[in-house]
Amino acid sequence: MKRASKRIHRFLATAVAVTTAALQPASSWATPGAAFPWDAPLEALQQTLVGPVAHSLIAMSFIGAIFAYAIAGDSEIARRFAKAGLGVSVALGVLRLMNYLVP
Repeated sequence: MKRASKRIHRFLATAVAVTTAALQPASSWATPGAAFPWDAPLEALQQTLVGPVAHSLIAMSFIGAIFAYAIAGDSEIARRFAKAGLGVSVALGVLRLMNYLVP
């Protein structure tokens, strides 16, 4: 009986401590709207990956994949490269369509 009582007491003490710690506001919690030092480089990288540079690179990689498939014939590597180029081009087309439909 004493063992069960100690277990229940220990469990309740742990539950109260965890609940108190979780509900107590802490200064280390993230606040909305706070600017972090890495936000500006990440936004610049995002603009580069979504902007016209990315579209040009994707178009050039697709053209290169088609040329590699045409020159290499039925090679497994060329086929995979062409499939990757086609997949990325389709993804770019869907991205442009979504940006047009939902600005």
